[in-house]
Amino acid sequence: AVRSMVAALDPHSAFLDSEEFEEIRLSTMGSYPGVGIEVVAEDAGVKVLRPIKGSPAEEAGMLSGDFIVKIDGADMGADLAGAINRMRGPAGSTVRLTVRRSDRSDLLNFSLRRVKVEVRSVAQQALEPGYGYLRITGFSETTADDVERALAHLKRDNPRGLKGLV
Repeated sequence: AVRSMVAALDPHSAFLDSEEFEEIRLSTMGSYPGVGIEVVAEDAGVKVLRPIKGSPAEEAGMLSGDFIVKIDGADMGADLAGAINRMRGPAGSTVRLTVRRSDRSDLLNFSLRRVKVEVRSVAQQALEPGYGYLRITGFSETTADDVERALAHLKRDNPRGLKGLV
C-alpha cells in the first residue's frame, strides 16, 4: 500500500524497502566489490549494458549486449537483483558467469575475480584546441571530485585555456 501511495506522488518518487535502499546506497558510493559490469533486466534475461573500463569483466572480454544465463551454475532468467547479489562479493573471490552472445551459438564461460570497482561518473574528451566535452553519466558520492578531475585533464590538454565546454 505504501509503495502505491508513494508511486502516485509523481514519476520521480518511489518507496524503497531496506534491500532496495542498500542497493541504491552501494551504487552511489563510487566503488563496490564486484566484476565491473552495468546490467539491466530484459525479457530475454539479464543483459550487459557495458563493462566498466579496466574491470575484470572488460579484461576477460565481456561485451555490451551479452546476456548472463548462469552465475556460479545457477540459472538467472531476468532476475536482476539476484544477478547483482551473486556477482558482488568479497574482493579477491571468484565468480563464474555463463553468457549468451548474439553472434555465437555456443555459451561462453568467464571466471572473474572480484575487485573493488571504481565507478567514475564523469567522462571528458578534448574536442579541438580550446574546447572540451564533459559528460556526467550518473550521480554518486564522487561526482563532484570526478568533475574536478575531468576539468583538470581538459585544462592540462589545453594549455592555452578552454574557450568552451560542452
